[in-house]
Amino acid sequence: MRQLFYIFLLFLVTLKGYAQGDHLEPTRGLSGSQGILAESHDQVFSLLYAGMKVKPYARYTSLPSFEKEYAFSVEQLADSCFIISNSLSENYWYAGNKMEVKVISKKIKIDERLFQLIGDLFSLVTAQIRRPEQETMTSDGVKHERVSVDGVIYYFAFTDLKGKVLIGEKWSPVETSLMGRLVKVCDKLYSLSIGKDLSLPVLESELIKLTKDIKE
Repeated sequence: MRQLFYIFLLFLVTLKGYAQGDHLEPTRGLSGSQGILAESHDQVFSLLYAGMKVKPYARYTSLPSFEKEYAFSVEQLADSCFIISNSLSENYWYAGNKMEVKVISKKIKIDERLFQLIGDLFSLVTAQIRRPEQETMTSDGVKHERVSVDGVIYYFAFTDLKGKVLIGEKWSPVETSLMGRLVKVCDKLYSLSIGKDLSLPVLESELIKLTKDIKE
């Protein structure tokens, strides 16, 4: 009986995740917050994007509720391609002294094939940004998206051919969903940028497969 309960619970969690919509959603500003929290997020973005282009080829940002924040930007510098990553030394919101929060920067050179595969994926997911299916009506008569304070908010940015920066966000997607797989492969790219030993052929295959599945 207990096993059936846990299976049912897992089903409900999965269903809730898919109900969010398996796509990126428009950002509410960049941080989507107000007041003190918005100010804190703005400071976090300022730190995370230090040394990165304002108009990124592809940029990924992870803002966990309790763990340290991190981001990477895929950029072309001179005739070479790089993944530039920044992470904070501790979670900014819970830091005792925010002035002491450090930015840890890493950079790794990548080949043009990986550069293009990342661009293809980010171009696709940002082109499909749309509003969430679940909205709430407030007293002002305007529909607003449901905002959660726990979990992780992920941001994905891509600069299109017209020079417009497209930014979408996703809150804690189900791991097996398309957006969950997007987060997973981006976390692998971040791991690659900080020196983790990863198989490039496997990573490239995951990028190709995910791009293909999203198109379908």
